[in-house]
Amino acid sequence: EPAAVLKMLARLKISTSSRNRDGDDAKLERRVFADELRHYPLDVVDEACRRWARREQWWPSIAEIVGECDRLVNWRRVTREALG
Repeated sequence: EPAAVLKMLARLKISTSSRNRDGDDAKLERRVFADELRHYPLDVVDEACRRWARREQWWPSIAEIVGECDRLVNWRRVTREALG
């Protein structure tokens, strides 16, 4: 759901500080992020964005938010294996 991911990224954007970008650059930036995050479940992306906003002051790089998603996915996998 690209629209849902874009909404999560918009929430993250207003929750963090970032370099000033004009409207077109900001939209393009969020689209690039959304494209990189499309492989993750929506609840993982949402939780990663929320955790980032609570912990960090600055807008993340793609590598940072993807890393956060990877940690959540790995935790889910380990938990599933331990329970199953």
